[in-house]
Amino acid sequence: MYLISKKSLIAFTAILFTIFTACKKDNTSLSSETITTTIFGRVTDESGLGIYGAAATAGGISVNTDVNGIFILKNVRVDKYHAFVKVSKLGYFEGSRTFIASANTTNNIQIKLIGKQLKGSFSSMAGATINLGNASITFPADAIKNANGTVYTGTVNVYATFLDPTDANLQTKMPGDLIGVDTADTEKLLQTFGMMNVELEDASGNKLNLATGKEATLSMTVPNSLLSSAPATIPMWYFDTETGLWKEEGKAILTGNKYIGSVKHFSWWNCDQPINAIILSLRVVDENGNPIPNAIIRLTNTLNNNG
Repeated sequence: MYLISKKSLIAFTAILFTIFTACKKDNTSLSSETITTTIFGRVTDESGLGIYGAAATAGGISVNTDVNGIFILKNVRVDKYHAFVKVSKLGYFEGSRTFIASANTTNNIQIKLIGKQLKGSFSSMAGATINLGNASITFPADAIKNANGTVYTGTVNVYATFLDPTDANLQTKMPGDLIGVDTADTEKLLQTFGMMNVELEDASGNKLNLATGKEATLSMTVPNSLLSSAPATIPMWYFDTETGLWKEEGKAILTGNKYIGSVKHFSWWNCDQPINAIILSLRVVDENGNPIPNAIIRLTNTLNNNG
């Protein structure tokens, strides 16, 4: 257990970047332990304004945020090592947070919801490329299905967003946290080089997805500050909205300054290099040794300014 004084905290946070909401286990296979806890959270838009009436759900219990975006989920049963909170609000992509919870206490989290914006439309019979600026999605012809699995023919509306891995607010915008499960069912800490969310709908707002046997191509620009450390081939991970963890599926190839890879379904997708995790426990106190509640700890990999 490390003790950090208030004065030291200023210097400490100056060299840290990626937020870790709690300690992470060593590289290991999945395990589960259920506990009872309370979760206090604040939900904001990307500008930091509280969002009223967003539904926050964990452990089968749901509450709505107040006018300041605050919610409290009391006495909920969650997975100790993968406590998972979802937040939904009309007009926004679903937000979430995964964290290691402490029993019989109050855990604090923050979530920024990203506005759900239409990025383009295309005919399912023709396919198209939809550009997001630093990312793009290419759809082949005749590759879309309805939610019930039947072939869809008609206009496809594409709602999408790209998250820059160097964004200072990445940890509060992204879903879950940067913990993933590789193809061997082993937990890994993830170093992200870019992530994006894609949702498809018809004109009536009904959900669509890629048809069985079809693939779309994702392209994500790697920021210049990370390009020198970007591997030539990188695993791709999709976000599992049931477990709150990223799952490895497929690979992307670095072409110029972009990672390009194919996907068979849509959700959040992430280009990440898996690395081993460590257990790190911190106790933040002031100069008199009194604990400082709700301090935000930011960690930076000094080799590449990434988590």
